[in-house]
Order: sequence, then structure tokens, then C-alpha cells
Amino acid sequence: MITRLESRLVTDEELDAEVKTIYTMVRTLERRCMEAISGQPSFPAGRQCENSLNDEQFQAITAMHRAVLDEYGDFFLATQYPRAPPAFKRLPLEYCMPARLWAIGIHGLLEFLRHKLPASEEHIEAFIQVAYQMLAQISDAAPNFECTWKECMGDLARYRMAIESKDCRVKEAWTDTARELYSWCSEQDPAVGRLYHHRGVL
Repeated sequence: MITRLESRLVTDEELDAEVKTIYTMVRTLERRCMEAISGQPSFPAGRQCENSLNDEQFQAITAMHRAVLDEYGDFFLATQYPRAPPAFKRLPLEYCMPARLWAIGIHGLLEFLRHKLPASEEHIEAFIQVAYQMLAQISDAAPNFECTWKECMGDLARYRMAIESKDCRVKEAWTDTARELYSWCSEQDPAVGRLYHHRGVL
């Protein structure tokens, strides 16, 4: 869960120290996540192999990515703190944090698990749910990036739709969710062409 700053007044010095601590942890976990995935063999989706990961290994890799998502959330919460100076509020863009959250914290693991299907089915479904909920929380903490979060949530819904093979109602529900999120983003920024493409392939 995203931690909450104390209700008392926080000085700029305290906030600066908190942001630096969080960012150090973000970088450490990012490196570990990338190393964990790059150190595993990759196989086409659906192909079983004797070197496939067991449940404990899947859980360890997904837990690491959940941990980095927590740290991303804390970073946005701290930098977008209501009383934070403007320089703090600019840090997410200066450090490319929205893009890093998606690329390292979410997308890398999704692709890794997708190529491990069907063995990874339970784990990819659980991670999508966790990541979706986390993005909704981060959206509350950092509403200035709401379009980015909604698009990421739409992408997660599209992943969930794509891997669903057992229940057509679940598949349709995630399809509708993705379509609604992409439509909302298009209304906010009609010039972004990829959003129309995303909706078109649903």
C-alpha cells in the first residue's frame, strides 16, 4: 500500500530527505527487477520447458515488482505533497517516473509472464489486478498525470482481456473497461493517435 505522510506539517528539508530515500530504493528495486527478468530464459508463449519456473520463483519475481510499485507510489505521494515546493512537483517528469513505472514496474513483468503461459497464468492474473489497483491509488496521489495512469490502466485491462480464455463474460468485462479508459483519454487529449488504435483493436 502507498504510505501516507503524517498529518503534521512537513518541512522542505524533511520532504527532501524522504524523496531522496524513496528514490534510492526505487533505483535499487528497478535494477533488481531488470536483473531478475534478464536472468531468466525466454520461451514463446504456450511452450512448456523443463526449465520453467516453479510457483515460488514466480512469486519471488512478482513480489519484487509489487515492491517497486509501492516505492513508485510513495515517490509520487511525496513529490506531489500539497505543501511541496514546485521543484518537488516537477521531479516525476524530470526523472521520467511515469514511463519508468510502466516500462520497468509493469510491462517488463507482463511480457515475461506472458511468454511463460500457461504455467504463469495464475501469477499474471494476480499481478494485473494488483497493478491496476495500485495505478488507481497513484492516480489519486498524482492527479496531474491522470491521463497517463488511465492509459496504463487501459493497457492492463487489454492484457487481462487477451489472456482470458475460460470465461467470455470476464473477457468482455475487461474489454469494456479498456474501451472506456481509452475513450476517456481520447476525450482529454484527442491528438494522441495511439489511443484510437488501441480502441480499434479491442
